[in-house]
Amino acid sequence: RPEPRMNKKAIFCLSFLLLMAAQSQSKELVEFWKTSVTLSCPEDSDSPDSYTWKKDGNKKDNKDQNYRIENFSSNDEGLYSCIPESKSAYYIYVKGKVCENCYELEIQTVAGLILGDLLVTGGVVIIVYYWAQRKSGSAPLAPASRPGRPDRPPPVPNPDYEKGIDLANHFLGEGSGHTVHRAG
Repeated sequence: RPEPRMNKKAIFCLSFLLLMAAQSQSKELVEFWKTSVTLSCPEDSDSPDSYTWKKDGNKKDNKDQNYRIENFSSNDEGLYSCIPESKSAYYIYVKGKVCENCYELEIQTVAGLILGDLLVTGGVVIIVYYWAQRKSGSAPLAPASRPGRPDRPPPVPNPDYEKGIDLANHFLGEGSGHTVHRAG
């Protein structure tokens, strides 16, 4: 019995998902985590030791490359700038919502879950297919027939049956509200 071959599209999709999972992500400039937000000034090869952070033009008390905002609210939304020593400014517009019990899913996690689900589903399909093949054997199922009797139409009703219905209706009487009807 020949084994089923994988479809080229399925191989392409599987390769794409694996590539997405293996791809390394660059550092994000804005990271939301639960109720805090962290802003990061882009890194250069000659990164300075001091940075100046501003929000809507107002200077902040942070000299680090990262600026962390605890208990982020709508008042903290706006245009932030990061100015490395003697360099031009980087601008980051921040707008978002935070919550205490939120979790961020990365693309690798989602791709892994989808791939795992596809593999498990495919495995179940293959197991059911081979189990059904083994159980049914090689011969296709034939319609069941009664042993010793050829297939034929049902017999013609007995005329005495019709007389029995008429007799029952006679004894029940027309005024009783009960009648016997012939089925079929």
